[in-house]
Parts: sequence; C-alpha cells; structure tokens
Amino acid sequence: MAEIQNHTAGGTDGRPGGGFDGPRFDGDGLRRLISGRARDGAFDVKATFSQTGGALRTLIGSTHRHPIALNRDPQCAYGNPTEGVTERDLSRYFTAHPDVGEHLTQPMKLESTRSGRRMIWFPDYWAQFRDGTLEIGEVKIDQTQMDDEYIEKMTRMREHVEALGCRYRLRYRKDILGGVDRQHNVGMLHFDRDADFEDHHLDRLTILKGLSDLRFGDVKAVLDPDSDHRASAIARRFVCMGLVWVDIDRLITDDSPVVVRGRTASMTLSRLM
Repeated sequence: MAEIQNHTAGGTDGRPGGGFDGPRFDGDGLRRLISGRARDGAFDVKATFSQTGGALRTLIGSTHRHPIALNRDPQCAYGNPTEGVTERDLSRYFTAHPDVGEHLTQPMKLESTRSGRRMIWFPDYWAQFRDGTLEIGEVKIDQTQMDDEYIEKMTRMREHVEALGCRYRLRYRKDILGGVDRQHNVGMLHFDRDADFEDHHLDRLTILKGLSDLRFGDVKAVLDPDSDHRASAIARRFVCMGLVWVDIDRLITDDSPVVVRGRTASMTLSRLM
C-alpha cells in the first residue's frame, strides 16, 4: 500500500478552510494523497491508496463471510471487487449509468481521530460523474445497519470527504435497485456493456449529435439499419459509455427520448491514483 502525506484544506479552490493549517495540494480534483491536521490539534486525517492502482482491498480471502465478486466494466481501468450483493448491484448500476464515467470499489482508506478515539473507514466506492463531480460513499442494505457509533464515525468522515471538494453519499439498497423499469434497464444495459463496435459506428453516431427530438429507435437505425439486434447492442453500449443519454429509470423502448453527446475530456479516476 502506498502512503503519501500532503496537507490539504477545507476549500476546493486551494485556499485554507475547514480549520486546517498549511494547505498544499497534489494535482487537481481528488488529491492523490490527503493528510491534514486541525489548527487546535483536535483531529487529523490520512488517506491511503493502492500502490499499484485499483482497489485497495481485494476482498479475497477465506475470512470474509459475504459473497465476493469481481465486476468488469470496460470503461474502467481496473476490476471492481464487491463484498455482498448490494455493492455488486451498485457497481452494475454505475456501469450502466450514462452520467457515470468511471467508478472504483474499495478505493482507499481514511484514518482519523475524534476525542482520542481512532476511526478507520474503507469507503465502498468512489465514482466520477460526467459533470466532474467526484462522489465517495458507503453502501448499506438499510437503516438497521446504522448504530450511534457508526453514525458518529461517518459524520466525521463526511467532513473530510467534503473538505476535499468531493460529494459524500450513503446509498441504501432500495435506492440502488430503484423501480422495476430501472432494474430491467440496468440488466439489459449491463449485458451489452462490452458489445463490439467499429469506428464507423462512432462516425454514424456523430450524425445525430446536436439534433433534438431524437428517440432510441433513431440511434439504432443510424448505427445498423440492417440488424436490429446488433444495433440495439451497440446503442446500449453507447449508453454505458455516456455517448447516448437516456432515462434509465423509465423502460427503454424505441420511442424513449435520447440525447446524443460526445466524449468528456475530464481526467479519469484511474489517472488520479
């Protein structure tokens, strides 16, 4: 494991904030390593990442009591290990979501103290959204998994995450799964997340960029008018890649409204590690 220490501040613009001394940043966006100490010495925070990139915890070993999986997303540089079906379902949802550019499970370790008590948190995931938002969060089945001690710890960790200019999120299983339409769409999109396509399919897609009142069927017709099956698979792959936006909370049909858009130039999470 790699452990690099830089001082950071509470603001997102490089100025001191959040009660930290001596701000110094390592790059833009999510800091490569973050370590800070409050001016009154009340607490500090340290983050640890994998030395080789990817997940810090592989979740592989006989001591684990939960189902273990390694999820593949062609848009990500690394496989995503998950512990339990809820984390797996979140990884599937992120893979299919047209506004999530990349995600990583078990990405880091955050250490802090409060009132002399040491706190350690392995976030379940971080995700980079198309608008540049970096979300670091935790996954729980429901509220019954939250006791007072855990809430106290996560309150502290949320402060640290937000001090980095990132968004903290606690996601419950019911919110991850969503309604029947989302579950159906995620299943279909995830199946075609690595469908083969060629350069001319990207060229054909650009014909539709910027046009209004487009439907999913219009995308399919342009991609491959001779094969509905192949056109559907490639169109779903392009949704997972974020090249085609469609509301995945409503059942996707040929009449579903879509927006054709280009690739983003934002730095990927794998480059930040």
